[in-house]
Amino acid sequence: MFYLYIQTYNSEEYVERIANFVTNQTYKDFVCIIFDNGSTDGTCEKMQRFAESDKRVIFKSFENKNTLMVDCLFPLLYELSKSEDDLFARVDADDEITADYIEKLVDFQIK
Repeated sequence: MFYLYIQTYNSEEYVERIANFVTNQTYKDFVCIIFDNGSTDGTCEKMQRFAESDKRVIFKSFENKNTLMVDCLFPLLYELSKSEDDLFARVDADDEITADYIEKLVDFQIK
């Protein structure tokens, strides 16, 4: 399984772009984990709606921006990951990724 991790903080202006990047990936067998680190704009509400619309998306929000993401992310990934063959990638909310981003990463790893 492939896991794409996206971290957000006051990223409301990028939510639609992120949703499009995730939705339009040519590689379809992946889970997208989005962690919000205490946004004070509309990021959380929009990301929650996005997660509800796509079963591959897991959204977690933390009101306290001092929460260490590592304390939250690693246990979740450990729980989700059941195979030595699992792959992970991380992007920021304002990164631009291509529709074949995950496919290229998977192909590279397999070769």
